[in-house]
Amino acid sequence: MFINFKVIINHNHFTMKRNLLLALFAMFIGGTVFGQFSLRPQVGINFPTLTEEIAEGKWKGNVGYQFGVDVQIGGTIYVQPGLNFQSLNLTIDDVGDLAVSRINIPVLVGFRLFEGEDSKAFGLRGFAGPNFAINVNEDLDDSFGSITKDNIKSSQISALVGAGADLSIFFIDVAYKIGLTKIFEDINNDANK
Repeated sequence: MFINFKVIINHNHFTMKRNLLLALFAMFIGGTVFGQFSLRPQVGINFPTLTEEIAEGKWKGNVGYQFGVDVQIGGTIYVQPGLNFQSLNLTIDDVGDLAVSRINIPVLVGFRLFEGEDSKAFGLRGFAGPNFAINVNEDLDDSFGSITKDNIKSSQISALVGAGADLSIFFIDVAYKIGLTKIFEDINNDANK
């Protein structure tokens, strides 16, 4: 990583000191935040639920999957933007199934709680941030009646909070997603995912 800075030499002694301090501060922040970079391919499972029931019956989540990649930039404090594909499957007892495929764009900020001295050491992290989801496919059984594909919102915003463990080049993350926007529109329901 290269940090480009310049100190403007000026006749005003205060300006030169200020510029030098700003340059040193930029080097420190740049080295701390952008000192480490890692590309992290991932695959995982999810357990979806909805916060509300609808008139047709009670939702039950089925195990789904996801895969993608994210980038971790930084040291003790890091930024972790990502891109992943997710498949969600929900069932209403005795009614039918709802399957949604989406692209997730999480933008997380994390903090390394514990980090070993070398690259093979064990480390712990905590992270949180927003997730932006865009549906690429919705599949809904015809038996739902009052809910159609047109009622499924094409995008959602959620918040992620979680923890992770690192060991050498391997990592495991566990996160809880809190829906901030509705899944359905134009129906009397506040279900979030």
